[in-house]
Amino acid sequence: MRIFSIIISALIVLLVVTFTVLNSEFILQIPEGKQDIITVTTIPINLIFLEKPVELNFALAIVITFGLGALLGLLSSLLVILKLRRSNTRLEKKLLKALPKIDMKNTMPPIDRGMR
Repeated sequence: MRIFSIIISALIVLLVVTFTVLNSEFILQIPEGKQDIITVTTIPINLIFLEKPVELNFALAIVITFGLGALLGLLSSLLVILKLRRSNTRLEKKLLKALPKIDMKNTMPPIDRGMR
């Protein structure tokens, strides 16, 4: 199961990197008369975050969104796991407290060995 999750994680990372490379569009700007100076800029998108515009590369915005979604999913599952562990610990303590009170001889039905 662990190998399966590692393979799935590697595939997701590979897909995100491929998406980033394929969607990072570049503009080559060559100033007039200066053929030796080439500047490379990416095409930005404008995002409005908390009423403040932010310029980001589209692929970077998608990768950040994907990462935040993965982080939020991890945090939400972590809360459920911690709650289940706490419940499990509480039930184990109750079981350990109740075990000495149980008489195992009287709880099992007698074994019928047949007539010989």
